Amino acid sequence: MNAQDTIADTSNVIDLLVAEGFDAAWYETTYRDEIAQHGLEGESPLDFYRRLGGFLGHDPHDGFSEILYRKKNTDVRKNVTQASGATGFRHWLEFGVNETGRHPFTKSQIDLARQTYLALDRRFLEKTYGARMAGYPTVVDYYFSQVTQEELSPSAEFSESGYRDLYEDVTIAIEDNLIASGFQHFLLVRAKEVRHVVSHDQYLKSLAEKKSAEQEAETRLALEDNLPGVTALAALDMLNAMEFYGGKVKVRRTEAQGPGGLLVLVPDFLPEILFGGYLAFYGFLRKLSEQTGIGLRLMVINHSSMEKHEGNLLRMRIKMPKIYNMFHGFQKFDAQTRAVDIPANYHVISYCAELHRIAQKIATSANQKPIFFIQEYEPDFHANTDMRSFNESAFFLPHDAVYNSHKLIEFFQKKTSVFERAGKNYRYTAIENQLVRLNVGKDRFLEMNSGRETRRFIMYGRPEGHAARNHFGMLVYALREAIRQGVFAGEDWEFYALGTLGKIDDIDLGGSEKLRMVPKMPKEDYEEFLLTGDIGLSVITTPHPGIVHFQMAAYGLPTVTNKTDLRDDAWLAKQNRNLIPVEMSPETLVEGFRVAVERAKDLNTRYDNAVASPVMDEESCLRDALADLAAIVTK
Repeated sequence: MNAQDTIADTSNVIDLLVAEGFDAAWYETTYRDEIAQHGLEGESPLDFYRRLGGFLGHDPHDGFSEILYRKKNTDVRKNVTQASGATGFRHWLEFGVNETGRHPFTKSQIDLARQTYLALDRRFLEKTYGARMAGYPTVVDYYFSQVTQEELSPSAEFSESGYRDLYEDVTIAIEDNLIASGFQHFLLVRAKEVRHVVSHDQYLKSLAEKKSAEQEAETRLALEDNLPGVTALAALDMLNAMEFYGGKVKVRRTEAQGPGGLLVLVPDFLPEILFGGYLAFYGFLRKLSEQTGIGLRLMVINHSSMEKHEGNLLRMRIKMPKIYNMFHGFQKFDAQTRAVDIPANYHVISYCAELHRIAQKIATSANQKPIFFIQEYEPDFHANTDMRSFNESAFFLPHDAVYNSHKLIEFFQKKTSVFERAGKNYRYTAIENQLVRLNVGKDRFLEMNSGRETRRFIMYGRPEGHAARNHFGMLVYALREAIRQGVFAGEDWEFYALGTLGKIDDIDLGGSEKLRMVPKMPKEDYEEFLLTGDIGLSVITTPHPGIVHFQMAAYGLPTVTNKTDLRDDAWLAKQNRNLIPVEMSPETLVEGFRVAVERAKDLNTRYDNAVASPVMDEESCLRDALADLAAIVTK
């Protein structure tokens, strides 16, 4: 017998062994779907197995796992890939049965592998992973070999990664080699537990969305790191603000009360902000109520909670009883119901442009015009944004106006179309802001300021964002430059910034000089502090003429302030000769400081300018406006 006959005989023997170990009935039942799909007419189960089934990974009987044998033995898998008719079962019969460790699988492992095999969607695997399966007999071999590491999905309906993400216990079981995949876990527990699954595409979509979100977050972080605030969704915030202030209002007119009154709309009511505009507003309303007998009811319009609102009311009652007791009732605007209760014989007055839209809706319910207390040209508080346009258009809504100064009226007449649009029947009036006179005689003033070893530079310093019109940054920049140039050399100077809302650290001005930051103080303390000053600094670049620089000049301080086309040199000189008008730039401010240092030495002129300036008392500041408004609210 030659070698060729021996090989043939061996092959025949193995074929016989395969046939003897093959369970035809079991096989036909187990793989009926693939036999029906790929079988030939008249082909027996054994012939199908020999031709195709073994290659596909079919088991010949219940106790052997073709796919696990090929997975464990890479040499066998390679042989199946290269040699026609080769299978793991054939290798087992010929070699493996006599080799240690070739088939160490338990019956439960074999059953689970077969259950997994039968549940796989081969078309999905070929479509999804076919390009990766080089070196494997079939895509199923690739799946069983790589599912643990690569988290391969078995079908379009089941995401392996998604299932593992959902259930930590499954991931732990895989890491402990108790199961090969999340899909195997699902097959084991589905009859006993309700475990949710996500589809392969759903998981990929969520993964893409997550990746996109992470990339967007990374981009935002990079932008914010280099350009702080650049990614803030400011337009959406402004949209929400416009919806809040411009939306519908449900007005309920209740029973008339007394001689009538005013519903007063303010954005906030808390003691920490009671200065400037709020003091002028409340002072005017208190006088109006005292002279006419009308009632005042306050409505706070903001997004804060009722709990916070009530807390603020309590603090106002304790800290500011004079202002709190002005009002006969309090309301909080509810952003959900947007309902406003107002007595039938009450008018409505608004503190600012945003609230004027709500005031206009309230007034219309009684065929009235709202009263607009115009403190400033509020669009200038905003850059060229939605809120600038939104505020600007509020002035064109119907109203009767109380302007905070005649100079502000001049601006609205010359620089806006408000008066033109309102027409000849536009009802308006103005208050002026009271300035306190210097309350010491000339001898005392000279005595207080002569021979002092340390001089004081006092500026109105508001570093908060809402005080941008006072230009804190530019003032400090110019002051540093003046110190570098020696403007204050030769004398000992102290530098103070008054008016911050909270205590902050002093600011370095260069060398040993510091700008001492002094929080807002009571009016009496502020006026006393001004008496110790030598130079004042206060600017305002919005249309309202301002107050602080006039008060500084009225207390005898040579005061640097900015001029505009309506607040020119001539007009400012009429207000007080202690004012030093400059253009708004670092260079002109420095030159203004030079002038102020020289003028500070002439105490006689400082005093004479202070007492010569036109300073109105409270009665003359409010008289005309009180009469004009009384005619409206007492109808």
